[in-house]
Amino acid sequence: MPPPLSASGRLGGSGHMPQPALADSSRPSASGRVPGTQRPAAGELLADRYELAEPLGQGAHGVVFRALDRRLRVEVAVKLVPATGRLAERLTREGQLVSRLHHPGIVRVLDGGERPGGWSYLVLELVRGARPLEAVVSALERAERLECLLAIADALAAAHAQGVVHRDVKAGNVLVDADGRPRLTDFGIARITDDDRRDRLTRTGEVVGTPSAMAPEQFQGGELGPQVDVWALGVLLYELLTDQPPFTGDHPAALFTHVCDRPPIAPRAHDATIPPPLERLCLRALAKRPADRPADAAAFADDLRAALVERPASRSPALLVGAGVALGALLTGVGVATLGRARHAPTPSPPATVAPPPVTTSAPPPPPRTEPPPEPPPRTEPSTEPPPRTETPLERSRALESKGDVPGAILVLAAREGAELVPPESAERLQRLREQYCLPQHERAIADPRWRRVQELAQEGKAPECLPLLDDLVADLPCSSVLRQARGTIRARTGDMAGAVVDTRALVAFAPRLDAGWIDFAQALSASGDEAGGFDALERGIVINGGGGVALRYARGYRFHLRADSTRSAADYAIARAEYDHVLELDPDHIEARLNRAGLRALALNDLQGALSDLEDAVARRPDEVPVLQQVGRIYLNVGRPQAAIPLLEKARGLAWGDASTQAQLDALLEQARAAPGR
Repeated sequence: MPPPLSASGRLGGSGHMPQPALADSSRPSASGRVPGTQRPAAGELLADRYELAEPLGQGAHGVVFRALDRRLRVEVAVKLVPATGRLAERLTREGQLVSRLHHPGIVRVLDGGERPGGWSYLVLELVRGARPLEAVVSALERAERLECLLAIADALAAAHAQGVVHRDVKAGNVLVDADGRPRLTDFGIARITDDDRRDRLTRTGEVVGTPSAMAPEQFQGGELGPQVDVWALGVLLYELLTDQPPFTGDHPAALFTHVCDRPPIAPRAHDATIPPPLERLCLRALAKRPADRPADAAAFADDLRAALVERPASRSPALLVGAGVALGALLTGVGVATLGRARHAPTPSPPATVAPPPVTTSAPPPPPRTEPPPEPPPRTEPSTEPPPRTETPLERSRALESKGDVPGAILVLAAREGAELVPPESAERLQRLREQYCLPQHERAIADPRWRRVQELAQEGKAPECLPLLDDLVADLPCSSVLRQARGTIRARTGDMAGAVVDTRALVAFAPRLDAGWIDFAQALSASGDEAGGFDALERGIVINGGGGVALRYARGYRFHLRADSTRSAADYAIARAEYDHVLELDPDHIEARLNRAGLRALALNDLQGALSDLEDAVARRPDEVPVLQQVGRIYLNVGRPQAAIPLLEKARGLAWGDASTQAQLDALLEQARAAPGR
């Protein structure tokens, strides 16, 4: 069996048995007995209904049995704890909270009660073939681990949507069933976010939770909201990426100091193959201040989806680097293009303050057709006709849903979300429609064999051939955000910008917490000629996402930077600078923002010293990346520092061996630097 987590939370540790499925998180006593109570035994009948079979696991305070429900003739799991003090109260609380949650990723509570002899029990669904995630994770590839984490985040999002905070999310409280699907369990210390009695069970000074996965506010006795679980997801993401815990300590005080006062080592310091978007999400989830983390598990899941599909994109000639946004999140990358880790990325052409956005896909253009393709069957898009003057958006939404136009019913309510105050009744209806249609259709879409074929074709560079499949999928599952995002990508790539706008507008209506969706929507609007709409889309996305993450804020800064280089507007330059500053506060390793800020400081704000500081920092962070060295060298040339540019360009040329095109561009820059006056 693969080794479990160590006591400090490290994946792959040894010397500690994994926590039993559906058992209390405390360690078993030496005798395995709880003093003063008559322990349940195999063969016992509870409530004249549940016949206990063999134990599945035990902890210091309880035991879990396999059991037969004689009434329904099905197997269940029965969790029993002594009916004394907080133990019984917590078990009752767990039953009450979990019974209100209905999600395939959460182990269901079926029944509960009291057993003679001083024990309380819960009856839960039996997860077939279940093993704790910590016991199987070492056998999983990185992609499988991350898909598992995404499923956990989705399950936790369902709990947060009902106001339930788990407070003890960790690998030991996730069961992986026989089909490899993770199931979240053990809500024994969960709480309701608006429950005034939230601390009543934990006011004795007892540390509630698993220390290695606890957020600073749990140690410090602060207000505990959904961001506590987001921190735990960040810990789990860190462990899944690195096989190391983010925080360690030889004793509780040392662990407390590390968690509360010191940042974790960046994941890429453990493994340079970890994609930067995943590292950035991990570190943001582990921010010390709750307000700096994703707002809840749904926001974390949206950001994780975006990070899983983001890829470095090729760059067009520009000094303003990495600012293009890939419209296709799930096929060739999403969000803001990054410099990435490629040793031989294309080199930008001679200086310019800003150039057109970079090409956001490396896929070759489709071969010319000798005859026009057959026209696809007509598709019904969501209704776009304006509502009657006397009809409110809420009334219009109800009418559209009654006619079977569910996408239209969602779109009419989401049309100004983030720009106007949505009435409570409309907001509740919008949330209900999203939960009822969007999430289930997303899950059905990613499980559909046609979707797997779409991904295969995209990887083969045959994206246009995906359109007929995507048209069929969207016709069957019109509220799936993943399908809208993919089809919007391909429509944009093939020049159908009107179609791209339709799909990306639907995308942000169905999945408003996805930063990449707003970026895609903004770019589609701008590319179709609605520049003002592009700015408005980014503003709405930032408002809806509580200030926006790194990707949204960077995209906004880039757009203002681009416009400022066209209009020479001091106000636009100031906004761009402020956005780059904000991005670098959230993510100091965001090289594109640093280089863009350096160019802006040097060529627009007359802040040469600040520009030089940014350039030195960029080289220190990426000393062996050809695109970074090349961009820094060009900026040095632009500000009249050829002597500083030459060694960087020479180093870049050496690293770009075998790439004749890049070397030729570097040779041209070197020739320019060597011929510069004052060298």
